[in-house]
Amino acid sequence: MSITRWNPLQDIMTLQNSMDRFFNDPLFQPLTFNGAKAGLPTLDIMEREDELVVQAAIPGYTPEQVDVTVQGDVLTLRGTMEEEQERKEDTYHLRERHTGSFRRSIRLPASVNTEQATAEYDNGVLTLRLPKTGESAVKRIQVRSES
Repeated sequence: MSITRWNPLQDIMTLQNSMDRFFNDPLFQPLTFNGAKAGLPTLDIMEREDELVVQAAIPGYTPEQVDVTVQGDVLTLRGTMEEEQERKEDTYHLRERHTGSFRRSIRLPASVNTEQATAEYDNGVLTLRLPKTGESAVKRIQVRSES
């Protein structure tokens, strides 16, 4: 007979591993938040030395149907698309295209100058170029050697 010392941390880690496996299970994935499944635009945010570039996938919208605002460090995208009238003689087998309106807000990783911001819409992708303000722009400091 051997005596094993009880390690409560081991039990916690086993539970943690089980929970990780559960939430990474493919059967559980459809329940997680995905902007595209919720009818929200999917975003890419890239930070460059002097600007933030935000790309939002909003196919089917025209530039007039999209509103972009920045308040403080929060970027908000809003869009409205007229509901398509469902014809009674049509039988839908699948209907995933989003119509109606959306609103998505996200905190930006840096302060931006909204006066110099630009927005372009091409092939269903909205591209925002948001110049960083002086206090948030990357500043390089030259390292010099004393010798």
